[in-house]
Amino acid sequence: MEIEEETLQLPEAPKRMGELRRLQRGEWGTKPKPVDALLTLTRKDGKTVPWLPRGTVALLASPGGTRKSTLFMQLVLSVASGVRWLDQFDVPQAGRVCVWSGEDDEEDMHRRAHAVAYELRMGGQRGLAALPEGWEDNVFRAAVNGEDGRFVDRASDALVETEFFASVLAQVEELQPALVVLDPASRFMGTEENDNAQATRWITLAEKLKNTASKPTVL
Repeated sequence: MEIEEETLQLPEAPKRMGELRRLQRGEWGTKPKPVDALLTLTRKDGKTVPWLPRGTVALLASPGGTRKSTLFMQLVLSVASGVRWLDQFDVPQAGRVCVWSGEDDEEDMHRRAHAVAYELRMGGQRGLAALPEGWEDNVFRAAVNGEDGRFVDRASDALVETEFFASVLAQVEELQPALVVLDPASRFMGTEENDNAQATRWITLAEKLKNTASKPTVL
């Protein structure tokens, strides 16, 4: 009686950090994939171009009191509903939005949503009622003012991820949003903004969010 020898499956060697891969002949000669865009813009020549890509980290910066949070809320409603943003930018596909607010509480966000939707008029309706049915199912929000929302903390000479960041990452992985909003960034950094090393560490964690399965845009 012959016994077939079992073939051992050896585990693959772990990939090295930043490991290089040789460019294959003709690899870059093929047509690249189109940009997966959260927002698109139609130019005056009629060509539609991606304006804000998916799977990227972006920062909206301006002095305090210039209504950044209002602009973000307009974007939240547009992405969740598929309605044009600022009447200029198209949303190719409505999707889920995750908002962590470090300043606005639940009532503030409610009031802001009503305020920015006031001018919406569609199908004989006005305001939030004018948005397509079901848009609420795409909005997930948390008011974290009064909580320690830092993504990183200093342990000895190292910057380490906090439990708060681990919770944010787990929820993004679970909900698979198209857009993640962190407003304002300073509430979540937990680092010295003018320290390049610390700021880079924070951006690396923001990139962890955008590299999850749904490739969200992180603002």
